[in-house]
Amino acid sequence: VCLPMPKCFRLGENPIIMEQQKTFDKLSLFTKHDGSLISTFVDANGNLGVKSKTSLKSPHAKLAKQYISDALVELVERYNNIPGYLDLWDLKNHSISFELPSEDPDPRIVLKYEETKLQPLNVRSMGDGKVRSFNQLRWCVPTVDSLIKHCETETGVEGYIVHDSHNDVYFKIKTGWYDTLHSSKFNFSEENVVRMILEESVDDYISIHSDDIGMKKKINKIVERTVPVYNHLMQKVETFY
Repeated sequence: VCLPMPKCFRLGENPIIMEQQKTFDKLSLFTKHDGSLISTFVDANGNLGVKSKTSLKSPHAKLAKQYISDALVELVERYNNIPGYLDLWDLKNHSISFELPSEDPDPRIVLKYEETKLQPLNVRSMGDGKVRSFNQLRWCVPTVDSLIKHCETETGVEGYIVHDSHNDVYFKIKTGWYDTLHSSKFNFSEENVVRMILEESVDDYISIHSDDIGMKKKINKIVERTVPVYNHLMQKVETFY
């Protein structure tokens, strides 16, 4: 049996969370890595297995199986003496969820990481369904508005998994920087590249295609056409004023 964490909706996606949002209090932020969700299970023969969100045999699940032993050893070393986590290594009665960020272009979603590694998210009891987080607390914010404002300017991360202790609910929020990169990667257009040139984020966009020579050439051609025109217009504006 595998019991992953409950679905973590984006802020504004779930009507129930939108209603609870009125009573949110002291939100705890945990870094969200840009990787596929991986969860553990123990099969009928007592063997440890892993699955991706939808499959036992997906490329992501097969890749995660190569890293699960090291990830579990690291978790035991980090949490074995912490009260509240001592019973979690009974994997027949708990499912551990990870994210799988990667430096490899095949399993990668958008962001390139220095190494492929299972990053622990949380563990869920099959008895009472309770979820306990492994992720490292980044900081707390007092209101949803301050959280949204922060994510409008934050760069370098996909976003955050957020816990509201008052309602005991989790949701996620992504940075504007990541949303732009994600949209541009999967919806390539000259207009998107030009917009990123104007927003000075095109270097980040080029970096996520560092393994795709053809895509880098397409982007660089647009940059080469656009930057001189932009610089010329800016020079005219500055001269006028």
